Amino acid sequence: MYAALHYCSQDVLLIIKVTDSALGMAYDTKKIIKHKQTGDVTFTDANSGVEITLQSSEVLQISSNEYKEGTIKN
Repeated sequence: MYAALHYCSQDVLLIIKVTDSALGMAYDTKKIIKHKQTGDVTFTDANSGVEITLQSSEVLQISSNEYKEGTIKN
């Protein structure tokens, strides 16, 4: 069993930032699937197009404006 999480807004496009708790690596996506039995999170990385499953992660919802500001600073 799993739950699909997809964030959207009429005013602002929202992006989901998923951080691997073990390695500290961050990924951006538009949709995640959280597996209820295991707690794993599966998503497709927006930058590489690769499907990733993480056992331990932090999931944050950010606006497209916050995303753009973060990518310009980095």
